[in-house]
Amino acid sequence: MKRLGLFSFVVCFLLLSGCMNSVTARIVEDMYMAALNEDVDKAVSYFSEDFLADKQLDELMSDLTADVINMEGIAFMNIIELNERKLNPDLIEKLDDSYGEAWHFVIAKVDQNHIMTWVVQKGSSQYYIVGGEEVHVDKYNEEVLK
Repeated sequence: MKRLGLFSFVVCFLLLSGCMNSVTARIVEDMYMAALNEDVDKAVSYFSEDFLADKQLDELMSDLTADVINMEGIAFMNIIELNERKLNPDLIEKLDDSYGEAWHFVIAKVDQNHIMTWVVQKGSSQYYIVGGEEVHVDKYNEEVLK
């Protein structure tokens, strides 16, 4: 009977582990899904107006879709939020200067050599992607991680 209980616990944990992604990581996942589905209005709704101000919308959607296709699906992009304990103190200071102290740092692997870094903030009614930069894995390891 104990084995059945342990087995049930493990199965439930494994099933729920996919649902344990942070809200901000899910925002980035949903944005990629909308871009992949060519739902431009929905994809754009995840970005702040300031972020979109200097972007070419067609190019942005094309890049986002290509990222998902390159990684053969959103699940393989390993989209996660990194907390401050994992980030380089210099990067934290830079993000605090740019976005105040209420930001979230989300990463997504976009090909074998590049990581997309996203900055997400809570707005008045939803979370918005307010910044993003594609970085080489070497730069990511040197400048982003602690």
